[in-house]
Formats: sequence, structure tokens, C-alpha cells
Amino acid sequence: LQGIGSHDAKAARERDRQRRIEARAGLLAGDPRYFPRRDAGPVREYVRDLVDSRRSMGEYFVLGAVGVMVFGLVNNKAVQQFVVTAWTAMLALVIVDTIYVAIRIARETKSRWPERSLRRGVVAYGTLRTLQLRRFRIPPPRLAPGGKPVKPRKTKSARS
Repeated sequence: LQGIGSHDAKAARERDRQRRIEARAGLLAGDPRYFPRRDAGPVREYVRDLVDSRRSMGEYFVLGAVGVMVFGLVNNKAVQQFVVTAWTAMLALVIVDTIYVAIRIARETKSRWPERSLRRGVVAYGTLRTLQLRRFRIPPPRLAPGGKPVKPRKTKSARS
């Protein structure tokens, strides 16, 4: 009896694994049917497009942080002073840009969707997306900076 049950459990695990693979591929392809609740709906879609249609300082923050770490190792007072100044300026620019995006998201979503319950959490959603490297945003951007449509990236399964 134990052998029969384990076969069913193994088949169920395999079906679940296949569904997860399919859902992940759908999400990475930008198929709304596979979006988790936090990404679903017209308001979130609008916010994603609003964020993705422009460049943001948050996209460059990680690259700048790596540069600061590398140049921070240089044992030269002038270089270290420059690194501190550059780091402070970069951090200030990220903060200002993020505040700008948050205000813009709040204002534009409020004018399009006056009902507060539809807009719950969209400012945080949009600002967090702004801080992510564009390449790693999920769902993937539909718009390039400037607002032009993006050509979909081929997934690993589509390449084979």
C-alpha cells in the first residue's frame, strides 16, 4: 500500500513542479495571467509603465556603490574625499528622484482612479520598482525609457 501512495505523491509533486515552471515562464514573459496579486490589475500595470518609461537614479545606485567600494580602497586622501562626496551626491540624487517618482505616482493614480482602495500600496510598489535594476524587474518592463515598447526577451525555454 505504501508504494501506491508514494507513486501518487510523486506524480502530484511533478505536476506541481511543472505548474511552477509554467507560471514562472509566464511571469517572465509578462503574461498577466501569471502575475501574483501584488502585480495584477490596471493600476499596477499603469504604475509599472510609468516607472519603466523613464530612467531613474535608483537603477544606477548599485553600480555607483560598487565604484565607491573599489575607489574607497585607494589609499589617497584626495581620492577618498572624492569618493565620500560622490557617494553623498549619489545618495541625495536617489532620494530626490525617488520622492519625485512617489509624488508623480500618487498624483497621477489619484486623478485616474479616485477610489482609494484601488490605489492602496501603489506608491510603495512604484518606488520599490524604481530602485530595482531594470534588467531584474519582474514583471519585465513593457516600455523602454522614453516610452517606446520593448521587444520581449527570449526566455531560456524559447532559445532551445
